[in-house]
Amino acid sequence: MVGFSDSDWAGDIESRRSVSGYMFQLCGAPISWKSKKQTSVALSTAEAEYMALSSAAQEAVWLRKFLNELKLKQEAPMVLYEDNQAAISMARNTHHGRTRHIDIRYHFVRETVGNGTVELRYCRSNQMLADILTKGLICGNVFGHLRKLAGIVSLPIFLFLLVFMTIEKENWRICTGHLKLLRMSLLHHY
Repeated sequence: MVGFSDSDWAGDIESRRSVSGYMFQLCGAPISWKSKKQTSVALSTAEAEYMALSSAAQEAVWLRKFLNELKLKQEAPMVLYEDNQAAISMARNTHHGRTRHIDIRYHFVRETVGNGTVELRYCRSNQMLADILTKGLICGNVFGHLRKLAGIVSLPIFLFLLVFMTIEKENWRICTGHLKLLRMSLLHHY
């Protein structure tokens, strides 16, 4: 499982608050994501990203415990990708002088990095899947590229209707004949 954390900076024109976003993938498919306006104004891009990292680290800890309950024990630290080098530095360095003014609750990410629960890795901005959750609808090519990387596909409406119409009300199974047709249509379309 891997996670991606991102933030815009002062994206809300009225309040100047940033938006945090994260996405976690298991086997290449998104299983958890969130986009939320931050509760306070960040003074820099690094601070906004650091606050987003804290939120993502909390989700990483919860997902790790959840997977352990499902008997899918996670031995290695959960990898969390971030596209801001300064935020990564702030999370790794407990004596970083520029973080004294940041609320204590956001330093949770330091604890998870320090105890080996989360491992932070740099990710180039054009590979940052959480951009989908923090930026406005990005121009078509970029949005399509990130959507594909995130494992999100768009199905033509007729395929959606075909699946929807073939679901049996009693036991929610898809008829095998229609499933074969759906598979053939998907292979032909993509």
